Amino acid sequence: MNCKPGDLAIVIKSFAGNEGKIVRCIRLVPGGKRWNGFGLCDTWETDTMLPNIAGFENNVIRDAQLRPIRDNDGEDETLQWAPVPVKEIA
Repeated sequence: MNCKPGDLAIVIKSFAGNEGKIVRCIRLVPGGKRWNGFGLCDTWETDTMLPNIAGFENNVIRDAQLRPIRDNDGEDETLQWAPVPVKEIA
């Protein structure tokens, strides 16, 4: 999961041309999952209405399309999903 409730996030992927737009993640869509054509994915309700590929506006976007904008003061969560780096001896 990229975002958390309350995060500001930038849209990084969009078939409707929404790349670069900033939204605030309000909450996960009830059930937390939405069909994306390939499988179920995490989806956020946002504070901003954005056009979709069909030309309608909605305020729901997939987590995979977002990158959170956070201060560097937060805890680095990388080690929760990646192994600890090992220094090679030359």
